[in-house]
Amino acid sequence: NIYEMAHNQPTLKAKEPLDVVGDVESLKAAMKGVGTDEDSIITILTTCSNYQRQLLGQHYHSKYKKDLISDLKKELSGYFEDIIVALMTPRVDYLAEELHHACKSKNGRVIVEILCTSENFFVRSLEQSYERLFDASLEESLTEATSGIFQQVMLKVVEAKRSTFFSEVFGRRIAC
Repeated sequence: NIYEMAHNQPTLKAKEPLDVVGDVESLKAAMKGVGTDEDSIITILTTCSNYQRQLLGQHYHSKYKKDLISDLKKELSGYFEDIIVALMTPRVDYLAEELHHACKSKNGRVIVEILCTSENFFVRSLEQSYERLFDASLEESLTEATSGIFQQVMLKVVEAKRSTFFSEVFGRRIAC
């Protein structure tokens, strides 16, 4: 499924097997009562992929009729909160947010890192996410944030029409 492909390129391996029900109950218990069991939150959320964390969030919402990220934010603070919220954010939304910040601060290095390392299908997903989150097109933001040849190149990258031949051939050679 394309959603899973676009959002499941973690640096961590997927947790096998994922105990959605047990993990959601453990997360709820970690936030219940006085104090927060930060170790449980860390253990659960750092041992699964982003896609699996999205499944946990969906199950949490269906079971408790509450948003897991909102509940985590109520319990956590500082950099720890920032890290956990980043872990819980779908990859495409997180990178769209980073692109938005990079465009606002005119940080070309971040723009290049995100756009030039993404496959065409993911760039298209980034565009959709960007528009949904910020009610603005990525192209408009890039046009405001960049100029000259750099702008031309970034706008071409966002068209998501790059040849995939090299990555397909390279991927087959690595696999053999």
